[in-house]
Amino acid sequence: MEQHERIELIDRLLVEATQQRELLEHTMHAQQRTGTEGASNAPGTFVHPEPYTLQEEYAWWQQAQEGLLMVRNVLEQLEKSQRQRADHSP
Repeated sequence: MEQHERIELIDRLLVEATQQRELLEHTMHAQQRTGTEGASNAPGTFVHPEPYTLQEEYAWWQQAQEGLLMVRNVLEQLEKSQRQRADHSP
């Protein structure tokens, strides 16, 4: 795989991570506004720990995004180094 293809792949994954985080943010804000945070106090109803799960999922997407940015920066540095090496080759 060419270096620019790797960076393009990382960029696509970064877009997905950003979209997922925005979607989760929107969902968490909507739940806060409506007061529905996934839990019900009605007898016999199952209590879903959704707010915690959504926050946890949001944090994972954030970690993925940060990791992808780090990988992208390393790939750019490698690409630059390879270009410089090629420019100085006999």
